[in-house]
Amino acid sequence: MKSFIFLIGLCSLIYVSSARLAGGWSDVENVNSPEIQKYARMATKNVTDLMHYPFHLKMMNITKAEKQVVSGMNYKMEVQIGPTECRRNGNYTDQEIEDCPLQKCDNPLVCTFVVWVQPWRTNPVQSTRSTCALGDTFC
Repeated sequence: MKSFIFLIGLCSLIYVSSARLAGGWSDVENVNSPEIQKYARMATKNVTDLMHYPFHLKMMNITKAEKQVVSGMNYKMEVQIGPTECRRNGNYTDQEIEDCPLQKCDNPLVCTFVVWVQPWRTNPVQSTRSTCALGDTFC
């Protein structure tokens, strides 16, 4: 009887420890969803605006995305970014930059973005954190 109670207790402990932590990060099922793509492009544009690089930067690939329920939703994305052939001193629309070809890039920036989405607010999408790792060389 004691071993049966011990076994039930052990199974309960394993079940509880395998459950997701409320408020913790969980994987986004489809990193290529239009919503995730939109947030990654927005965060990439913010990085481009902050950098003093002569070419516009563009998202190449989203390697990972997670979400977290907060007052709204946080999305954390790991994104590879490379330079386009469009110079920053040109007057390009967002769509023209999106259509601009990427330069050959073997060593893109790897950036982690956190975007906070609160659909009920006047400014519903905010980029709250951006960090980029440069490696040895950039492209």
